[in-house]
Amino acid sequence: MATHHFAASATDLTLDALQQELLDAEQALQENERKRKALSNASDDAAAVVEEPLPSRLGRLEATANDLLLAQHIAEWKKQYQEENDESLVDQVCQLEQLTDILVNVNYVSETYERLVEDDFLPYCEYLFDELKYTLRNLLQHANYPSPEGCRGLLEHKGLEKSDYQDLIKTCGAILRLVNVHERVVRHVGIDDALLDADVILREFCRPFVERIDFHFVQQQQQKPTTNRIDRLPEWVCSYIKEHVFDGGPWQLVENISASLLEHGAHSLPLDFCNEMVRLVQWVLGERNFFRHAVIAGPDSKPNHLMNAIEQFIRFDGYLQSIVNHPKERLLKLMDVFVRGDDELLSWWLQREREYVFATLFSEQRATALVSRVSPRAELFCSIIRSIQCKAAVFSFSGPYLSNVAAPLCMQFVDAVDETSTTLLAQLGGRDVPTDKAFAANINEWIELINGTHMAALILCVYDDESETAISGGDQDLARFGRSLQHLEGVLVDEFANILVDTILMERARFAGYLVRCSHMLSCEETEVVESFSVTSPELLETRRLLVTFFAICDASTNDDENDEIDAVERSKYAPRLLKDRVLTLMVGKILEVALNLDEMTPDLHPAGCSVFASDIQSLFGSLSVPPFVLRLLNVTKIMAMPFIPLSQLGDALCGLVGIAAPLELEYFTADERLYEEAMSMLDAKGMVWLELADILNVLNRRRDLRPKLNY
Repeated sequence: MATHHFAASATDLTLDALQQELLDAEQALQENERKRKALSNASDDAAAVVEEPLPSRLGRLEATANDLLLAQHIAEWKKQYQEENDESLVDQVCQLEQLTDILVNVNYVSETYERLVEDDFLPYCEYLFDELKYTLRNLLQHANYPSPEGCRGLLEHKGLEKSDYQDLIKTCGAILRLVNVHERVVRHVGIDDALLDADVILREFCRPFVERIDFHFVQQQQQKPTTNRIDRLPEWVCSYIKEHVFDGGPWQLVENISASLLEHGAHSLPLDFCNEMVRLVQWVLGERNFFRHAVIAGPDSKPNHLMNAIEQFIRFDGYLQSIVNHPKERLLKLMDVFVRGDDELLSWWLQREREYVFATLFSEQRATALVSRVSPRAELFCSIIRSIQCKAAVFSFSGPYLSNVAAPLCMQFVDAVDETSTTLLAQLGGRDVPTDKAFAANINEWIELINGTHMAALILCVYDDESETAISGGDQDLARFGRSLQHLEGVLVDEFANILVDTILMERARFAGYLVRCSHMLSCEETEVVESFSVTSPELLETRRLLVTFFAICDASTNDDENDEIDAVERSKYAPRLLKDRVLTLMVGKILEVALNLDEMTPDLHPAGCSVFASDIQSLFGSLSVPPFVLRLLNVTKIMAMPFIPLSQLGDALCGLVGIAAPLELEYFTADERLYEEAMSMLDAKGMVWLELADILNVLNRRRDLRPKLNY
């Protein structure tokens, strides 16, 4: 019945005061009018009687009228409230919302209005607020919150119209609406009055945990593990909160209540709840003086205790980030609370992190030097970098962390890759042709090195300068290292291909001498004709042995393993494909220089020499699974060794197509797109699908046996 009394007393007070004020104003107006008439008949030099200015009187009358209008609205509100006659707290808040709409629509704030707000409205808001707060607390206790069973029972009945969950929603919603009502009136009147605390809902949901955590972790008793093992205090308190708050049901209840009260502005309740849990950890460690305890920071303390505590902070922060859907920058983090603000602790931790990653990747005896090959360590390096990136994504000072820990590690890794490649090049740089065993071992080392470098580049390029996900300077530093490793991949491939082709094959295996002899062989009419493509020239035996070994290792590395994951299989194929393509490119380029007379050393072609040449090239590449540019070489050698009759028929057909006698030029065909397409169709019909038209014209113009023909 308190609201009935508030409504009746407020209305009676307002009506009596306004009626008396109106009566006084009317009497004063009549008195002034009488004086004005009396003075109108007096002499000009008589003393003038000062009367109240008309604008002032009109303003006062207008204020009186506004007060009367306010009293009328309040009377109507009172009548409506008496008819409804509902005494529940939630419905009383609804009535106050209606009254608030009346109060905030008054443009003129009079003394009567201020007296009504200060003496009646605001005290009643505070009374309702306290009642709703204790109602919420009793509802939670009655539902056995925060036990898993109590939270589960609330959520299981949230769909029912009448349930404890619905009572919770109504009570929380009423509190938020009452806070809004109070704020609207206070701001409208301009009263210096403290606003109601909207965080009362959050505190009531967190209150039981404060009591439990205080008992388990703050109060000290000799027999309690949390008293004797302070080094594990961060681990235990974080695990307790995770198990009993986020996994036990309270977190799910808070999320559901927030979703049900979005229209009342409760969208930030889950975020604020998580921030309270962070403050709770901060309170526990502060009460126990954790960072000043002798076990943690004393002269005989172990660094691992503090390192383990910081690892627990990172895990807890990462867990909160994974469950909160709100902007992460508003989420409190233990790393920011304890580490970022302490320059000494931050510097100490970064130094320990750097020592740990170097000790993990490199030798314990020489943490800054390479002891063995980097290729077996590449996968470990990727794991460490990924772990560093995951840690950096948790706290807000990722830049200094990446710059002080990841960047030095990347520099050391690049140096290790360079040193490893130098060692492998030196193994191939001897005077003798390598044996199959030594050659195969070296190739496998190159494959591991390039694959490892490629994996590291992919990990480092997660954040790119031009990517929307680049969030700090440290991320961009890692991306630059990644692009450097990508460039280094190409350098490593070129180094291996160049030393294999130019040094081992061309010089030691005497493939360069064979190509020089080919220029004479192709032009000589007395070359012994080889009818079968299975015979290899003796000069090519060493080259063929090395190439067979090289291609066998590359093909074996690219075979799919059904037991491996797809990504791992693709990574394992990366280096073999690059090496094989690069070596084949160099080899094909050198052979085509002779076959197509690019070096201008073979102006004429004789069928006998072409047959031997085609047989040799077929023995080198014919049995391989090769890319199109190698198939083009095989087609060129095949057309070079083609018998006189089919080759002359092809030449006659091309001459007839353009209507011009031999020798033919490419421009005769490119001038008309239709002629060019027809010529390419002829080559396709001959099975020369990888040939270019310029290749066939080059061979036709150089075959000596075609020149005596009249038409060619």
